[in-house]
Amino acid sequence: MKKKIFTLLAMVMVAMTASAKIEGYALTKGANAHGTTTIKVGDAEADSAAEGTEVTVVVTPAKDYYVATVVARLYTTWGGAKTRGTSMQIDSKLLASKVKDKDNTYTFKMPAANVEVSVSYIESMEVETKEADNEDKAVDNVQVGIVPSNDADPYIDTETGEAVVPVEANSIKVPDQAEKTDVTVVIKPRTKSADGSVTYEIGKIMKNSFVTGSTSNAQVVGVFFEKSKNAIVIEDGAMTVDGRVLKVQTDISMLDDYANMTSLEDNVKQGVVSATAKPKNMYWTFSSGIDVLLPKGVKAYKVLWNNNAAEIVELTEEELKLKDELRGIKANNGVLLSCDSGEGGAEYVVVASPAAKITGAKPATDDAKSYTGNCLVPTIEDYNYSPASSYRMMHGNKFHTMSANGKVPACKAVLKVK
Repeated sequence: MKKKIFTLLAMVMVAMTASAKIEGYALTKGANAHGTTTIKVGDAEADSAAEGTEVTVVVTPAKDYYVATVVARLYTTWGGAKTRGTSMQIDSKLLASKVKDKDNTYTFKMPAANVEVSVSYIESMEVETKEADNEDKAVDNVQVGIVPSNDADPYIDTETGEAVVPVEANSIKVPDQAEKTDVTVVIKPRTKSADGSVTYEIGKIMKNSFVTGSTSNAQVVGVFFEKSKNAIVIEDGAMTVDGRVLKVQTDISMLDDYANMTSLEDNVKQGVVSATAKPKNMYWTFSSGIDVLLPKGVKAYKVLWNNNAAEIVELTEEELKLKDELRGIKANNGVLLSCDSGEGGAEYVVVASPAAKITGAKPATDDAKSYTGNCLVPTIEDYNYSPASSYRMMHGNKFHTMSANGKVPACKAVLKVK
């Protein structure tokens, strides 16, 4: 019995070895719902290619369609039927690359396998809306129009194996409303395409992206940007619609990223660039790369380190004074905040100071030391503090020794011990 098994294995290995020497692997056309595909090797159309050969794919999209990805998927034939693993991760080598200075032209290196070339297209993506005034103002089926990014090409996310397509938002479509409706549009950094084949990654908001049209009974009054690895670039004028300056809201850790954009200077000056904080406890630490107004119902403190213990000291009105008689926290300082309620759970709106200087540059990460004796260090961006034993973090209303890796998320503050 063993002899037969070994013989069978040997035959399979011989067959596999023999197949690896085949020079002509098949090239076939897969999905292309909104255009046509031409596959070439050199200057001639081809239906096969040798391993390592450069294959060129020319796509002709239908009107108003843009190519998202061109993917070369491996396939095998078994009993005359084609079999390909559509659920498998895409190998980055099989995501065709765009050819510079040639529209809709892509290339890839032929693997040692049969290949099916499939094309996916960019379509508008559905976005959520938040109520502008109350729950009844949220709107379903809002679509944001997108086009391929001019600054980045599609790529494979090495962690998920998903094809990611960088895009730019350029328009919006809101379903007709029975009465005048104000909406706040939620922009996620990544959104799955309707068919689930690719992930859209928004890198830019173009001018007129939130203009609903003169006949629409709905209007966009605000845009909420979720937390992302990098702040989404906002084109000049994108956040001004029909003379109205839109409210710009974001995750609190990214408040200074958006407040420092020169394209949002008018929004900052009008005090409509903000984030919402929802502390779990009475005390919570905070820092920002810009001046921010102190939320209503919140007190601010500096923390001293004396006799091997933390001493919490409330900031004076003079220390809290910003430009133009505003009241808040100065840029690049770590502070401790507390809720008047004496407990967490409530939401507080943190607003970029209208008098904040807009530089367009990356926020500073140095401690400005605006509050005498303050031992709280601002964390403007995610940071690993070392040695961790020299710092304390606030947990459950008390300062505790940090974990070994010393990792702290943006907009928090840590206590440096002497």
